[in-house]
Amino acid sequence: MSKVVDAVLSLSGLPAYGLVGLLAAGEAAAFVGLFLPGEAALLLGGVLASQGRVSLPIMIAVAVVAAIVGDSIGYEIGRRGGPALKRSRLGRVVGPERWAKGEAFLERRGGPAVFFGRWVGLLRALVPSLAGMGRMPYRRFLLWNAVGGLLWASTVVLVGYAAGAQYKRVEQLFGRASLLVGLAVLVLGGAVLLARSIAHNPAHWRARLVRLGALPPLPSLRRRFARQLAFLARRLDPAQVLGLTLTVGLTFAVAAGGAFAVVLEDALDGDGVAALDRPVLSFLANRRDDEATVIARAVTFLGGVPFVVVLTLALVAYLWSRRRRAALVLAASVFGSGAITGAIKLLVARDRPALPLAIDGAERGFSFPSGHSLSSLALYGALSYLAVQYLPTWRSRVYVVAGLLTTAVAVAFSRLYLGYHWVSDVLGSWTLAVLWLATVFTADRILADRRGRLAGDAGRVSESGSTPSADRGVAPG
Repeated sequence: MSKVVDAVLSLSGLPAYGLVGLLAAGEAAAFVGLFLPGEAALLLGGVLASQGRVSLPIMIAVAVVAAIVGDSIGYEIGRRGGPALKRSRLGRVVGPERWAKGEAFLERRGGPAVFFGRWVGLLRALVPSLAGMGRMPYRRFLLWNAVGGLLWASTVVLVGYAAGAQYKRVEQLFGRASLLVGLAVLVLGGAVLLARSIAHNPAHWRARLVRLGALPPLPSLRRRFARQLAFLARRLDPAQVLGLTLTVGLTFAVAAGGAFAVVLEDALDGDGVAALDRPVLSFLANRRDDEATVIARAVTFLGGVPFVVVLTLALVAYLWSRRRRAALVLAASVFGSGAITGAIKLLVARDRPALPLAIDGAERGFSFPSGHSLSSLALYGALSYLAVQYLPTWRSRVYVVAGLLTTAVAVAFSRLYLGYHWVSDVLGSWTLAVLWLATVFTADRILADRRGRLAGDAGRVSESGSTPSADRGVAPG
């Protein structure tokens, strides 16, 4: 993908028109859209127009014609190839699930499916061929195809043109930090799209995990270590006393503890991951800008002690009369992590980055681990844990958890951007936070399971009217 982007943005004139048109036409004609969305090429064509490398009206005309011609070729392939296309190697790459989704959409919408399918990547690549397979009259197909191609291609090129023009303004506004701001926007946009996809298509993501489990090395490994995996499965059986809860909790705690030990050793010795400390901070320091610094300071505030303590106390007070268990989990996660941070800072006594790597000398105290990074992950991680348990719908859980964890990552990055911590400080804080959260969550689940079993036993006793000891033939009390 990056090579295609670089290739397109380096062109001008006829080669640019030709490459953008070829990619747009190939989306349905050669099923390129399954691997490279057609919007990408047209957006880049609009960006080229904003840079003056090509003419905007000509680029729009090329995009519209290429989109219509490409879908017409896809229609003809489907009409002539028919079922053989599905059985081909390319058809197997598409997969039965995608074919079925496209067929259902075409059957449900009919002719308008050709128009509306334009705006969805998967359908844009498959619907023309499916329309040909279904023997939709070509005149009807061409009408909807032309209208959809005209509106879709024009819209996408114009969006690329506007984005290219805005990028110049962003570059002027943020100066040296424009690269980092652009990367941050891409990461945030990617997180939003991923969360939206997981929220709306849980079955699709479960199917992906199943397909990953069928990759060549894994089935043979499952057969080879069948006995060991059976033992592990018994440990992960929720019916086993403490099996699932204790095993998962210990696994996370041990893994995080081992990772923290590695990072701590590297931080003390100055090698390993600590070798990245100075190069990364130098890279970020050279790209600081006044406007981006204001944003970074606002983000870092979300992990500061005043904000975290006040928000935690407010949430604990709110939850205490409603969900006391949740209040205790939140308080233990945040205040316990704070105590651990303070103790380890005193033990390690590592100096903070100095000027010019640090933006100023405002931050005092020791550096390892990063208190902001640890407290923010403890707070937002605990809230994520509670959100998974108490929010009513799958979508709300995905969106809330994605937002909370993205905030924790943003806080950690802000500490690096401002030069208040080394990279190894942040990594150490994250591993320590995972270790502590795994401990708190495991204890919470064990206590909850124990209370549930006790309540179940009490219910059975009250229904039978006898005590467990009497049922075993032992005289009570």
